Amino acid sequence: MGSTYQMTLVEQYELAENVLGFRFSLPDTSFQFISGQFISLQIPWQQQIIKRSYSIASSPLLAQKQGLLEMSVALVEGGRASQYLTNMQPGDQLEMMGPYGRLILPEQLPSRIVLVGTGTGIAPYRAMIPELKQLAKQDCQIDIVMGVRTPSHLFYHQDFSELAAEFTNVHYWVCFSRQEVSDSIFDSEHLHLNNHYTSKKSYVQTLLSELDLNPENTIVFLCGNPAMIDAAAVLLQNEKGFPIKQVRREKYVLSSS
Repeated sequence: MGSTYQMTLVEQYELAENVLGFRFSLPDTSFQFISGQFISLQIPWQQQIIKRSYSIASSPLLAQKQGLLEMSVALVEGGRASQYLTNMQPGDQLEMMGPYGRLILPEQLPSRIVLVGTGTGIAPYRAMIPELKQLAKQDCQIDIVMGVRTPSHLFYHQDFSELAAEFTNVHYWVCFSRQEVSDSIFDSEHLHLNNHYTSKKSYVQTLLSELDLNPENTIVFLCGNPAMIDAAAVLLQNEKGFPIKQVRREKYVLSSS
């Protein structure tokens, strides 16, 4: 059971189409978490409290040094949590509980890690970037696979492309499920991208089937849409021979209320 903390909104900003970013300040540095974990927001709504879980998108270092925590929220049309969070103003306070979750990097390091996220399921991997840099320095091969519908739904791209630019053993893949991609599309969206990524029209599980993955030295993380996670897990186990313990999962279930 996690502890309860009072957070204060510092900033709200647009990350992508139907995705907002939030930066909160914490009252002190007693809140500690491991990169990859999530929190549960206690959202007041018509004399009741509704709970919604969101991955932490910033590193523990930011929380420890500056007392700040970031998260991304996929907006749901008519959703109570979406309405409440969208209407928050800087200075507003909100209770959260946590941290929770075991989608964290292993103590026993494999030689390859594949981090797969769809939509806001990419957020916990952004929190891992300081650790990923250390792993890359130890010659661990790292694949980051982001799945979104179109370029307008892409976010945290700069963070991952810069990581791939820094290390030759870090590979960043962007899979668009709804739209063919080209440099002109990216330019028109003013995303300021560089060449340290590979983009293609594909589902992330299709890309996984194309990668040369060895279950003896690889751990795969799956976070985001439950249908993607189920399909990818079946593929990894049936086609690639991955045992269950080599596939770590965190499902996001969007509430319509």
